[in-house]
Amino acid sequence: MALILQNCRLLHTPKTGGSWACAAVKRSGIVFAETKTRHVELKQCPGRGLYTIAFVRHPWNWWKSYWIFKRTHGWDFKNRFDMRCMDNDFERFLLNVLDHSPGHCSEVYRRFVGAVGHEISFIGAFENLADDLVKGLTSAGERFNEEILRATPMRNVGDYHAFSTRCSDEIRHRVFETEREALERFNYQISPNHDPESAAASSC
Repeated sequence: MALILQNCRLLHTPKTGGSWACAAVKRSGIVFAETKTRHVELKQCPGRGLYTIAFVRHPWNWWKSYWIFKRTHGWDFKNRFDMRCMDNDFERFLLNVLDHSPGHCSEVYRRFVGAVGHEISFIGAFENLADDLVKGLTSAGERFNEEILRATPMRNVGDYHAFSTRCSDEIRHRVFETEREALERFNYQISPNHDPESAAASSC
């Protein structure tokens, strides 16, 4: 869902720590309203004109998180992307993505943080989730309990031990190339020989 706060709104970009961010805001003492739809995109989100916060993450880890979430909770047969690309093998899934929806992660980011040159007020990084959430809320002028916010337990944690995300170097190179827009736009490591992981990489 998106949260509409006193001075800003927080959009929940899929697979970027939004479950934790929304839970942390709710615990922090800020008065809020929330949308009924879980992933409200920028153009559909109420509160136009408000300071706007959303998150992104390294596209390679985004794809891992997406696939592990689907392996854990099941594919959505009403979701056109899932119907075209679903596979319970990670490499075959990525091949389907490359065939049917190359650059899909970069497209998702555009729908939540805005097009290049038309970005929202604050784009946080999943890799610095708590720090960037505090920074974004502070920049928006929100008053909140930072200690309680930071103490919020992680949410929606994927089981990276239950499912293998191994794939060939060739496929990884192709994924990096199709997601070059997001990699360059958000200053992520663009070398396909680099397998990005972070201490919070299992949080969805």
